[in-house]
Amino acid sequence: MTRATVCRLSEVPLDDDVQCLDLDEGVRISVGDREIRQYLLDSYGITDSVKVQEMDKEKRNEIIVRCLERGTGMRQLSSFTGYQ
Repeated sequence: MTRATVCRLSEVPLDDDVQCLDLDEGVRISVGDREIRQYLLDSYGITDSVKVQEMDKEKRNEIIVRCLERGTGMRQLSSFTGYQ
């Protein structure tokens, strides 16, 4: 969100000495490998890529979508699922 957006939304002009961090709206937040591994374990009981490969296609695709929604990168996903 830009400084101008904050000013417009708050309807209060900000003093020049107030600093804001401008973030691009399209920037994705990425998550670490440890977080994704823990998510897969807690949510689906997945401990390694073999378990993902043994799943039926529909369930596997659902898990992939959920991981992508959480900010998993494509390389991370390939590493965790064993698929390229």
